Amino acid sequence: MLDPPDVTRVLTLKQQHGWGTKRIADELGISRRTVRRYLRLGGYKPYVRRRTPRALDEHLPWLRERFAAVRGNAEVLLRELHQRGVKLGYSTLARVVKPWREELLAKARATVRFETPP
Repeated sequence: MLDPPDVTRVLTLKQQHGWGTKRIADELGISRRTVRRYLRLGGYKPYVRRRTPRALDEHLPWLRERFAAVRGNAEVLLRELHQRGVKLGYSTLARVVKPWREELLAKARATVRFETPP
């Protein structure tokens, strides 16, 4: 991934000086494939990550509700998901519920009373 000024330099070397991809790559210290990519694009195009559908997308409302009911126990959630026909690993589920678990812990910490004797 090149910065916009570097892409402009690649295009300038090709259009104004007539250099080939190998010479441009050697001059700038980048891959020939990178040079070809930006020449084909005709300029700088920022990288856009495609959103791929997750296995849990359709189950998130139910999962959020059950997460509160089982007090953040991901093993129980995983078992219930398997019973519903959703096949995934524990680490995938743990990654999804991690922010929820942190939120649950923050709520628990916020409600702990601290008292001192008079």
